[in-house]
Amino acid sequence: MSCLRVTQPGLMSTVQDMGRFGHSSIGVPESGAVDSLSLRAGNRLLGNADQAAAIEMTLTGGEFEFDGDAAIVLAGAAMPARIRSASGPVRELPHGASVTISAGETLTIGPASTGCRAYLCVRGGIDVPIVIGSRSTCLPGGFGGHAGRPLRAGDALKLGRMPTGVTLRAPSAEALAWLHARVSRRTIRVTRSAQTDAVPGAFERLVSSAFRASPHSDRAGLRLGGTRIELSQSGRMISEGTPLGGVQLPEGGEPIILLQDRPTTGGYPVIACVIGADIAAVGQLRPGDEVRFEEVSIEVARGAWREQEGEFDRCFPVSNGQPPRGR
Repeated sequence: MSCLRVTQPGLMSTVQDMGRFGHSSIGVPESGAVDSLSLRAGNRLLGNADQAAAIEMTLTGGEFEFDGDAAIVLAGAAMPARIRSASGPVRELPHGASVTISAGETLTIGPASTGCRAYLCVRGGIDVPIVIGSRSTCLPGGFGGHAGRPLRAGDALKLGRMPTGVTLRAPSAEALAWLHARVSRRTIRVTRSAQTDAVPGAFERLVSSAFRASPHSDRAGLRLGGTRIELSQSGRMISEGTPLGGVQLPEGGEPIILLQDRPTTGGYPVIACVIGADIAAVGQLRPGDEVRFEEVSIEVARGAWREQEGEFDRCFPVSNGQPPRGR
C-alpha cells in the first residue's frame, strides 16, 4: 500500500474528514474539516466519497513525499504548490486541478495568499483508523487522525485503495468561482438563538458592528476582536450544549464563533448562531480579516442550505456513481 511521508508539516496540519456526529452527550465534538465544502469538492474531483479523509493545512502548507503513484487535488485556501521529481525538474500544481504524482516525487505547499485552510486530497483518501465513526483528528481528546495530534516531520500516512472505474476531472472555471464566492464571504448570516434575550441588546450590537478575526483563533473557535459587546451582568449561566456556529459571548465581551473542536458544553450565553451554509466561510477567515453579521430567519437559513447543496452538486457532480457520503 502506498504512503505519504511528511517532511515538513507546516503550521497546523491534521487529518480530517467530514467528522463524527451524535456523541456530544459523552463530550466528543464532531471535529472534521472546518471548510467541508472545499474538502468535498477536492474529493469529488478525484472520484472519492465526500467523507474521504484528507490533510487540512492552516495558513501554510508543508512538504510531502510519495512512495507510490497517486492522484491529488489541493482545494480551499490559495496556497502555491509545486511538485519536484527525484531527478530535479519542477512543475506547478494549479489550485483545484486533479493531477497525478509519481513515486519518489515531493509536493511542496507554501503559505496561503487568501483564505486560511487548504485541503490536500488524495485519491483513495488518507487511510488512518476509524475512531468513533470517523478518521478525523480530535485535538481536544487526543484521538483519531494520526495519533490524535497535528502531523510532524517523519510521519507516514497510508493511502486508501483507489476507487475503480473513475477518471480524474478538471473543475470548470464556473465551479471554482462559485466555490470561491461561497468560502470567501465576509458577511456571515446568523439567526437568533434560544439565549439571545439573556443579554439584552447584544444581538443588535453584533449585527450592527464590524469585527476582526483574532490570531488567537483555532479549530475550537474563531475569536473576534475590534469591537466589544458590553455585558450588563457577568455573562455566566448554567452550562448548556453548544451548537456548531454558535456565537458565544464571554465576560470580556469579544464574541467567539464555536467551531468543530469546541467544548460540547459551555457556560456563556450563545447570542446567535451562524447558518449552516456559512460555516465554511468562517473556516476561511484569517487573522485580521474583517467580518460582519447579517440576521436571517430560520426559513431563510434552511433555504440557503438547500440552495447551496443543489449548486454544489451541479458544480461538483458525483463521479460515475460513487457514493457521495460513503467511506
